[in-house]
Amino acid sequence: MAHMLRFKTRDELGNERSQNVADYYQNKYEALRNPKLPCINTAGKNARPEFFPIEFCSIMGRQPVKGKLNDREVASMIKFASQPAPETFKEISGAMAQKRKLFEQDFRVAGLEIEDKMVKAEARVLQEPKVNYANGAAQMREGSWNPLRFVKPAQAKRWGCVYLNMTRFNPEQKIWDFSCMLQKIAHEMGMEFGECEFVNGVCPREIGNFLDWAKGQELDFLLCVIDRKFSDYYPKIIAYAERTLDLLTQCLVLKNLERANPQLCKTLLAKINAKLGGYSCYVDLKLAIQENSDAAGLFEVPVMIQALAINTTQTDELTIATLSSSFDENATSFNMVARTTLEPNFATKLEKMEKAALVNFYKLTRAKPQAIIFFRPGMNEADMAHIMTLEIKAIMKACNKLEDGYCPRVTYIVASKMHRTRFGSSNRSLQLGKGLNLPAGTVVDTEITSFDKFDFYLQSSMGIQGTSIPTHYYILHDDNRLDADSAQGLCYYLCHGFARCNRTISMPNAMKYAQLASARARNWCKDIPAANPREYEERVDNMLDTKYLVDRNGNKYGKKQKSSLYQTSFFF
Repeated sequence: MAHMLRFKTRDELGNERSQNVADYYQNKYEALRNPKLPCINTAGKNARPEFFPIEFCSIMGRQPVKGKLNDREVASMIKFASQPAPETFKEISGAMAQKRKLFEQDFRVAGLEIEDKMVKAEARVLQEPKVNYANGAAQMREGSWNPLRFVKPAQAKRWGCVYLNMTRFNPEQKIWDFSCMLQKIAHEMGMEFGECEFVNGVCPREIGNFLDWAKGQELDFLLCVIDRKFSDYYPKIIAYAERTLDLLTQCLVLKNLERANPQLCKTLLAKINAKLGGYSCYVDLKLAIQENSDAAGLFEVPVMIQALAINTTQTDELTIATLSSSFDENATSFNMVARTTLEPNFATKLEKMEKAALVNFYKLTRAKPQAIIFFRPGMNEADMAHIMTLEIKAIMKACNKLEDGYCPRVTYIVASKMHRTRFGSSNRSLQLGKGLNLPAGTVVDTEITSFDKFDFYLQSSMGIQGTSIPTHYYILHDDNRLDADSAQGLCYYLCHGFARCNRTISMPNAMKYAQLASARARNWCKDIPAANPREYEERVDNMLDTKYLVDRNGNKYGKKQKSSLYQTSFFF
């Protein structure tokens, strides 16, 4: 506050005296209108402070925001910036025409001629696969569908619910009503789903004690109703329940529960079903491969679909690499392996991660994968060859350690959305949905692709709002000998059947699951106490090692206690 913030100065006689900012401005300039408002320090971190009353300050517009936006800010920004594809292209064309006119003289002097029209490229729309349920294939419409009975329904005979006492009204009756609706819809989807055994309201400070009690009830899962989407209690609940108690949870925002309908229940049940070991639907990946292709028999043998994600922890002190790996023939069920990494763009412990994934695959299927389809996020093109060599080498080392001479065929694919390429069409019949985007399955592999790489662009989802971003795929290494049609078809097929929604998504499911696993890992590590770098890294790695349970601080118990979640899709 200006009337409380004091600093030392010297008078005309050189005597040092102390005064506050409000008095200084009153004597030097004029009295402040708001002396109780804070002051702004305009000096740098290590410079001498320079305070100004806030009423004399203004913020210049169009300044970039420094630092990372939180999830709520990102959602608000996307909503504000979203506009239909034709409007986006119209704005780009207008801006290009303005710049061309502005620099026309300079271009002429330099002997340059700049094209102001967008590149035209041929595109084709891939045939959408059948999304199979227990009672038939779903009817597809613009990349989305209504779910039918689950193919592999799980059992949830015993479950309960807890909500945080943070609101003025008691939501208990609404939760009981919701539990009845959830049970009814679960039976329609084919699940063996018991009645909710309890609905308890808990003070946030007591949530740990309640989870201890809930663990003793031998529940199949615990439904946790939280106050808001980005609740501070969410990471505390999942970290303690999953990593210390081995208790499966499903969180739900109270606002969503209050407006629950059958569609929301079906979406929620698909997640719960996957966490409990079932799966709702599948696509037949064998149909993605062309019959006359060299890779025609790819899915006649065990195949593991994998994806890597790399992210920093909350404190930005350590980088975490997560690996999602399928363990069934149609790549519907995944587990996660996570470790710290010393490099921000490369998983330095990938060999250990890959070995753990292969062991999990063998334990769950009693077979070793004969082929691996490995996806990883985009990187600088100059680093692609180097990082690919390191990661394939790590994968093969892990295979050799599992068994001498074991050498599965590896296809290594980089999938990137970190580019500025967008697709649009002047044909009104190809402008679909609210965003007027191209149909799901649009692929472009000419004109704008590399001349020396096997790459293509695939817009696998139609997009809910704004202009869709196609995914740029690079097939950098391919022991499975996929041709262009088979590679494009496989990537498109793998964008179907995502457990959290009934529509195609913009990247293969494995990559989205790796991102979810990465977010889970970051939430686990949020409350690990600070320590020296080596000890902190050890605690984080302990927290990420889902084979064993740990205490709240990330320390393994003296007598190692095994976790039952590490071979499941609990992070969905």
